[in-house]
Amino acid sequence: LATNPKDLVQVMRGLSEDPDAYAALHKAEARHLNNELDRLPEGATGFEHSGTWNKAGSVLGTYTAIREDVINDGRMAGYSEADWKSKIAYHIIGGAVTPLAITTTGGGSLVFGDALQRGVDTWAWQWGNAMKAEEDAKANSQIADLYLEDSRQVSNTVTGWASGRDDLDLNNETDAKTVETLKTTILDGSDRGENQAGKYLTDTTN
Repeated sequence: LATNPKDLVQVMRGLSEDPDAYAALHKAEARHLNNELDRLPEGATGFEHSGTWNKAGSVLGTYTAIREDVINDGRMAGYSEADWKSKIAYHIIGGAVTPLAITTTGGGSLVFGDALQRGVDTWAWQWGNAMKAEEDAKANSQIADLYLEDSRQVSNTVTGWASGRDDLDLNNETDAKTVETLKTTILDGSDRGENQAGKYLTDTTN
């Protein structure tokens, strides 16, 4: 498409708010990769180094960056919820303990609410951080799974394609090396696309 890459990535990110729309876009790109592989003529050589595969990987990497951005948006939403919960608890419990005092035998009073308030401060802060840590653990796990899934997709796609070719034998060292080089080329492009798209998404608010 003859459009600004940053604008295109941000439009794609907006569409990804609809899981069905994102799935349709991602599936279309996966099919495009398969079609490009199927267009290689029998007996072709040197194709594993073609810029076509690095570019195809770059597009796949863009989708990875978009999904990571969605996950991180969920992380930030969890942070906001944690802040809200800890502040509410702080004000409700803190408001109840601040005025507390004990009347002494001499007719005076001993205020102990302030000491309790400091305990509430610490507890609310620790609770908020604990909730954020849970969001971090959840998001980090999802992102790790995402990258593993995408790497597996590339590997399975190329292996499946190669297995169906009459001119490639995965048991042959030379052919196996060609297939592995093709995978690496696509994955290198994916890394490049993910890094670039991540920069485009930095200023996007969703």
